[in-house]
Amino acid sequence: MNRTSEPIREALVQMCVQILSNKSMPNLTSLWLSRLGSSEEGDQLLLALCSSNITSLKYLNLGDNKSWWASAERTAMFAQFIKKQEQLEDLHLKKNNLSAANLAEILAAVRHSDNALKSIRKLHLDECNWESESSCELIASIIAEAPKLELVRMFN
Repeated sequence: MNRTSEPIREALVQMCVQILSNKSMPNLTSLWLSRLGSSEEGDQLLLALCSSNITSLKYLNLGDNKSWWASAERTAMFAQFIKKQEQLEDLHLKKNNLSAANLAEILAAVRHSDNALKSIRKLHLDECNWESESSCELIASIIAEAPKLELVRMFN
């Protein structure tokens, strides 16, 4: 959507928000919302996603949306959403330049959710900030405890 005109971008965002807000949505297993743009759009989409009844995601890509993660409230909402997922296997948060605190909160959600910890196979965390001890300890715990984990990407 980075290359679309503003009216088309707004229409696409509104369509995504409406789809995510549909309470009778069938089981959604894959969602790719990377490179979507501004924090205003991100606020709308992230709020719709986190407020949804979706619990069936296996693949979630929210990569390259740096402005979405500026507030601790958005990260907290997303962490709660992660805890609701019953079979999340592949989580992409690369190129978001997540702060150490935001990264730690998301990793804690994965680690402390029985479902996420048991089902996670791939974590794409490239270009996140690893300057806190808690983030490093959490990813080490996930690596040690997640029985299906195959890949962790942490390149900067």
